[in-house]
Amino acid sequence: MGRSYAAARVGYVNDEYILNPTASQLEKSSMNLIVAGTEAAVVMVEGRTGELSEEIILEAIFFAHQEIQPLITMQKALQEEIGKKKREVVAPQVNEPLKAKVAEAAAAGMDELVTIAGKIERSARYDSLKDEVLAAIDEELYESEREVFDVLGAYKKTIMRDRIVNKAYAWMAGALIRSAPLSVKSGFCQGAWFSTVHPR
Repeated sequence: MGRSYAAARVGYVNDEYILNPTASQLEKSSMNLIVAGTEAAVVMVEGRTGELSEEIILEAIFFAHQEIQPLITMQKALQEEIGKKKREVVAPQVNEPLKAKVAEAAAAGMDELVTIAGKIERSARYDSLKDEVLAAIDEELYESEREVFDVLGAYKKTIMRDRIVNKAYAWMAGALIRSAPLSVKSGFCQGAWFSTVHPR
């Protein structure tokens, strides 16, 4: 069985925590927090508060986590009674001989493909490359054309990613451009939300 999750809203009125407050109670509340978690841990907190101490807010989170435990216990009981076992998913096996043959057959055409800036022209060249690769591969290496095209598609992504990351080229507005290096400097700026400079 997978993990069980539950969530609760917490308000704070007259120095008391209120579990799942009503709309009228929220109008008077100096806190409106939603806390989600598992049996063992808090996984999400969001909301708003007034000017409250860190201790009060932390206690609200612990309060909510404690209050959602009965819901988690109920979910686990229902899972044990009527739930289905999680299916085991076996990862597909990679056809390594086919992968190697596709890379060999497509190498020259792919080098040409990645230099074509126009999207329509690049797509047309890829369609013709699929036919070329299919004709170059022994039918004993694959069960269907789809298998060949899936391997070719993965190879195309690898080549294009390498060209963008390692050779700093990308396609933009129908043109092949050289990517500018990106650097980031972060720091503190008094009174601002954050201060970050991204020179290009």
